[in-house]
Amino acid sequence: MYYTLKLAFRNIFSRKSSFVIVLFITFAVTLLIIVNSIFDGTDNGIKTVFKESFTGDLVIREKTKDNVSLFGNVSLIDESILPMEEVSFYEEITNYLSTLDEINDFTPQVSSFSLLEIDNKKSKAAVFGIDIENYLSIMNSINIVKGKAFEKGEKGLLVSEAWAENFQKENKKTIEIGTEVQLVYSDGNTFRIRVLPITGIYSYPLRNDILDKIVLADASTIRSLLGMNETYSEEINIEDSETNLIDSIEFNFDDMDSLFAEESDIFVEEVEETNINQIFEDEQISIPQNTVTNWHFIVVRLNKNINENSVIRKINKWADKNNYPIEAVNWRVAAGPTAQYVYWLRIVLIIGIFIILFAGLIVVTNTLVINILDRTKEIGTMRAIGANKRNIAFQCMSETIILTMISAFISFIVSFLIILILQRFPIKLNNIFLEQLFGGKFLKPQITISSFGFGFLVSLFIGLFSWIIPVIEALKILPVKAMKGGN
Repeated sequence: MYYTLKLAFRNIFSRKSSFVIVLFITFAVTLLIIVNSIFDGTDNGIKTVFKESFTGDLVIREKTKDNVSLFGNVSLIDESILPMEEVSFYEEITNYLSTLDEINDFTPQVSSFSLLEIDNKKSKAAVFGIDIENYLSIMNSINIVKGKAFEKGEKGLLVSEAWAENFQKENKKTIEIGTEVQLVYSDGNTFRIRVLPITGIYSYPLRNDILDKIVLADASTIRSLLGMNETYSEEINIEDSETNLIDSIEFNFDDMDSLFAEESDIFVEEVEETNINQIFEDEQISIPQNTVTNWHFIVVRLNKNINENSVIRKINKWADKNNYPIEAVNWRVAAGPTAQYVYWLRIVLIIGIFIILFAGLIVVTNTLVINILDRTKEIGTMRAIGANKRNIAFQCMSETIILTMISAFISFIVSFLIILILQRFPIKLNNIFLEQLFGGKFLKPQITISSFGFGFLVSLFIGLFSWIIPVIEALKILPVKAMKGGN
């Protein structure tokens, strides 16, 4: 084996074609690694912003065949929101989520795609009906820049800074705190209108078409807008003795005629205000909190370093076991089609690189075949002195694998240096579309093991695949004919 490898190295460095092969593979693998590194950085940036702004790590929704996002089941024809299913078994689901150590917190949500109107000026927006205290504690990226968030149980609306700017630009109308907004919703048959005051304006760390469309409102108003009847997980039972306040006031009627007597004829026992209050204090009537069970989604945040896919599988397995018609989906599905642009762009670019690699693979293979044919006499001599077909095949394979591994090593060094340079001097994106696509104002690739590992696997595949045809050609050579100089 030692002499075979030694001969392989000699053959590689003695041929000029080896340089061309190494150069091509190095270029293709380097390009593949850099593209993956750029999209790794982009994907992580968008993922972080979206998870901390409105999607969480995963979302639980009613099981459906449609690709329903947090914006609802939106028609692709006219952008109208189609009827959405409420999450079934809400109380059972939240009780189960509370038992999972992987989960940090969760918050429910209802969604509406509505028309917002201020002084006859209109703009569309995705309205999220939320539990305000819990929602803001989970969505760390939301920053109130003006006014304040509406209180729990209070009617109010929070609009994003970007939405307010766009509304002002389109309608020449300044958004102020306290401005009343009409929310208009149509389900095809009827129109519903609700009015909410703007209590605050907030910002996200990233300008994005998705985030620019979101406004936040109290869930009760959005349910009313959608025609949803609020249901509770338990009834509030108050005894008759606690509601029959009339018993505390004694009327002294002598007969039926006294019903029509003058006011001065009726004797009323004086009742102190404290006695009436005491009626409720004695029994300690408790009104349950957060007991509304009709929501469209449950947004979940996980603890750090928890794999979201494993938690999704666990929740879905539990739901199937209990025959609950719900499912957990990842943040990308929850964000909707727009958030998947980066993912699909990455796939398209990688496919393009593979097309280049495939074309180059044909060139590499043909070059190696030509090299084999040029070495016909050498291979024939090896066969004549005792080298069998396995030895010939191993030598051809060794030469190809060595070439590709040298290429992979060079591509790793070049890719690493280019990524470091781009991290030190990031490319600024001046186009708003590119900012949204790549998750920020700068293009910063990220060094990841997966990118370099993928590049290595591609190099190994090229090496293993491209030696097959040359070996077949080499094994066709007959020793006697080759030694005479035949092809």
